[in-house]
Amino acid sequence: SVQREVRLRYAGGVKETRPIHRFWAGDTAIELIVLPLKDRANPPLNDLSERPDKGISLAHAEALLDPG
Repeated sequence: SVQREVRLRYAGGVKETRPIHRFWAGDTAIELIVLPLKDRANPPLNDLSERPDKGISLAHAEALLDPG
């Protein structure tokens, strides 16, 4: 997996850098932003809506990647 970082915006004007892992699932490129547990209470803001974006759970991500 290739790793880089992204700067995310949070409520209150806070900005934090988080890692992005890029990998391939078949012919599809996947970018996964890994957030610390504390971000569940204060998720980063969505760039389009300017609202908190909770993302998906690990179980949901695993289900999306399951070929069956």
